[in-house]
Amino acid sequence: MQILAATRTPFSKMGTELAPLTAADLGRHALVSLLAETGVDPGEISEVIVGCVGQPPDSANVARIIALRAGIPDHVPA
Repeated sequence: MQILAATRTPFSKMGTELAPLTAADLGRHALVSLLAETGVDPGEISEVIVGCVGQPPDSANVARIIALRAGIPDHVPA
């Protein structure tokens, strides 16, 4: 196993500029930024692990949604 880098989503007061974004939107942004920073080819990734407190009910597996929206191949587990 190799962990090449890590990132997080921003903090913001409730009801402010980040309010319209979902957990999947924020996670996608973080993962796309991480891929750009490291230069890792999404096809080389073997698994995506995401931590999410208070997962939204419409995104039962938010890690999977984030991975797919960030361009990770659909055969990669998340």
